[in-house]
Amino acid sequence: MCVWQEFISNGRNTAAAVATVPQASHHHHLHHQHYLPTTASTSGTATTTTPLFPVMAASAVLEPNLRGFSHPSLGLRKRKAPPPGDASNDGYSKSDYHHSTPNKRSAPDSGFASIYSQCALVSDESLNNGSSQSSPLLDTASTSSTSSSGLVALSTSSSLAQQKIQSNKSLKYVGAHVSVVNGGPQRAIQQALDIGARSFALFVRSARRWTAAPLSDDAVRKFKEKLAKSSILQDKIVCHGSYLINLGAPSADVLNKSRVSLVDELTRCDRLGIKYYNIHPGSTCGKSKVDECITRIVESIQEGLAKTRTVTLLLETMCRQGYTVGGSLAELKEIIQRVDSLGYGARLGVCLDTCHVYAAGNNIACRDGWEKYMKEFEEEIGLGRLKAVHLNDSELPVGSHLDKHAAIGNGWIGIEGFKLVMNDSRLNNLPMILETNDTMYRHEIDTLYSLCQD
Repeated sequence: MCVWQEFISNGRNTAAAVATVPQASHHHHLHHQHYLPTTASTSGTATTTTPLFPVMAASAVLEPNLRGFSHPSLGLRKRKAPPPGDASNDGYSKSDYHHSTPNKRSAPDSGFASIYSQCALVSDESLNNGSSQSSPLLDTASTSSTSSSGLVALSTSSSLAQQKIQSNKSLKYVGAHVSVVNGGPQRAIQQALDIGARSFALFVRSARRWTAAPLSDDAVRKFKEKLAKSSILQDKIVCHGSYLINLGAPSADVLNKSRVSLVDELTRCDRLGIKYYNIHPGSTCGKSKVDECITRIVESIQEGLAKTRTVTLLLETMCRQGYTVGGSLAELKEIIQRVDSLGYGARLGVCLDTCHVYAAGNNIACRDGWEKYMKEFEEEIGLGRLKAVHLNDSELPVGSHLDKHAAIGNGWIGIEGFKLVMNDSRLNNLPMILETNDTMYRHEIDTLYSLCQD
């Protein structure tokens, strides 16, 4: 139950919500309470609780039904059933996409059900073509070594000495997942520039259909021309895979469709010059053993990489939701080892999602927890495999196993948790992608950079 308090901000009264944090319930997808991270100050006998973001607090009061400070029209919705002919229960099970989406247009990764939210409602024509203006592939040289985990570790050739003379802020490439609706891939570039992003993610086709219109040569040309004129480096762009794709699907039909879609999306990235393609590893759907699912995932990755040329596929860290695979570093390590043995390890990496890692049971909100996780990552996977980061706060406490993104500082990881992230040199030079609420991206980018201490 929320307690409404008054506080003084910039010389005028502003209302703010200070709510108790509810226990997770079986109906969390229908009813949520949100709280504002606060700081407390004491003057005499009176204690004043002040939200960290007073401007956002004011909007929360005006629209008490906001979810993660989303637009007033975007309340949480009950998960919709998959469209006929699209995602079946053999693609991802009900529990795999038991979640909500805070972002109307472009935050794709609040879980699997977002394929049915507004962010995925794009026509193939508007996504694949359109009008506007992109840079030749920035080919970063790399070398191979063996990590303590026994995996082939990939490390960039950037000089550590050079990095030391640069600040954490200048070496952090924060951006967001942006829209390609009504303009095609090149529109994403302008969207990123408009919010002050130094990186961005996008879909290269509709995320809610198995079929898609071809990517035109004109759209490819305009994307490359636009990027070449922008300040965004090409290795700071990440394509996000469709949520329909389940590389470990137990259903032969869904597995075949997933593999065809994977090859198509990787091919589009090849043509656009996009270096990184991020995807959720897959799900057993409760119909097969994890090891069997991993075998199918490995075979799917092998097929996708064998039929394309340059793209590096990134396995996303998952939150142990439902029957998904990839919630533990051990599962990701197993996939990587098997792909390595097939000769495709050089084009396989990992994308670390802060919300997913936290929800999976790793308390990265505190220094000890963050350091413990990063040490385990280095030992199990190897830091050279870490190629991108998803920056998302978590609506729910650590270990919830639920994919619930919150705006930065408006969740359980909190500002102090993201201060650790933004000041960790191990994340330098990586695309760092917000998947929260596109109406707040510019503010969140500014907030994250303000946390850098040098």
